[in-house]
Amino acid sequence: MTTSGKIAAFLAWTVAVGTGAFIGGIVVTNDAWQAKAVKTERKAGEKLARKNVKATAVGVRTEQAQDKTDQLFQTIKAEYETDQQNNPAIGCVLDPVSLRRWNAANAGSDGAASGEPDDEVPEAATSEGGPERGEQPH
Repeated sequence: MTTSGKIAAFLAWTVAVGTGAFIGGIVVTNDAWQAKAVKTERKAGEKLARKNVKATAVGVRTEQAQDKTDQLFQTIKAEYETDQQNNPAIGCVLDPVSLRRWNAANAGSDGAASGEPDDEVPEAATSEGGPERGEQPH
C-alpha cells in the first residue's frame, strides 16, 4: 500500500471511529436525559399521589363532619317537632329549651364559638317583663 493509501485508510478509520463515538455520545446523552425525565415524572407522580391521599383524607373528614352535623340537626328538628305536637301553643319561635339545643349544636359544629367560653352554652335569661312564647296572643 502506498503512503497516500495508508493516509486515506487512516483518515477513513478516524472518521468512522469519530462518527461512532459522536453517535455513541448522543445515545448516552439521550439515555441519561430520558432517565432523568423518567425520574422527574416518577417523583411528580409520587408527589401527586401523596397530595391526592391528603386531599381525599380531608374530603372524607369533611364529609364525616357534615354527616354528623346533619344527623345532629335532624335530631334537633325531630325533638322540636315532637315538642310542637305535644304543646301546639309554642308556635314557630324557639322556646328556651329548643334554643339551648340549637346553641349546643352550633357550638359543637364549629368548635369553640368566638363568643362562648369552652363549649358552654349560656342559660336562658329570665326577663322581667313580657309574656312567654306560649302565652303570646296569636
